[in-house]
Amino acid sequence: MAERKPKFFITHSFKNVDFAQRMANDLRANGLDGFFDVASVNPGDNFTDRISHGLEECDVYLPILSHASLASRWCNEEIDAAVALSNEPGRNGRPRIISVVIDDCQNEMPVFLRSRLFIDFTKSYDAAFSELLRRGFGIAPAPPPGAAGTTTAAERSEPRDVSRAGARSPVVLIGAAIALILVLGGILFAVFSQKSQPPTPTNVAAAPAVIAPAVAPATAPPALPPTALPKPTDTPIPSATPQTAPSVTPLPAPIVVP
Repeated sequence: MAERKPKFFITHSFKNVDFAQRMANDLRANGLDGFFDVASVNPGDNFTDRISHGLEECDVYLPILSHASLASRWCNEEIDAAVALSNEPGRNGRPRIISVVIDDCQNEMPVFLRSRLFIDFTKSYDAAFSELLRRGFGIAPAPPPGAAGTTTAAERSEPRDVSRAGARSPVVLIGAAIALILVLGGILFAVFSQKSQPPTPTNVAAAPAVIAPAVAPATAPPALPPTALPKPTDTPIPSATPQTAPSVTPLPAPIVVP
């Protein structure tokens, strides 16, 4: 058995009915239900009884606080009734009261609302509404309308014109087939055109000649003038000198001692 989602009750000034309608629609788009006088009170209903029943059934009470609503006697009576119900024994603080602030009116808030959780909608509606879902109802925000796999309320409620949709389908298919044929024809024509043409020689650009840097030739040592060799001198060979026989010195005559 699925867990019952909490019900809401919205109090607002009729000067803020557009904002209240937007918030009620967004709450219902996230699977929530509750009391919003514009949609919940039918012709012939006892207005006071419907409000009393809605307050007793709700789990989350959402007073929309603005300069107009705080100056409205009827809005203040509904706020007082919700506070009284929340403080009754046996209700465990139900309904939970979460103020929705849409004007810079915190200083005008009743004392018994200032100490309770309130959500500031004066800066960003989307961010504040996501916070309201998480902290007030304990659920994650639904994907925004128009996201992949989602449909808006208008799309769900608007009957689909099957005949017109069916009439458009063959046109779309025929157009896609023609486009496909044209694309394939272009590809085949390009392929056969390339095959029928003789191959064109490819002019290969000659690689630029690499010019080696000029290397200075090795400097040869300067040639020495030929050295004149000395011519052979006709040196006269000394003639043979006749050998003179050595003179013989006569020895002295021996002395005879008597």
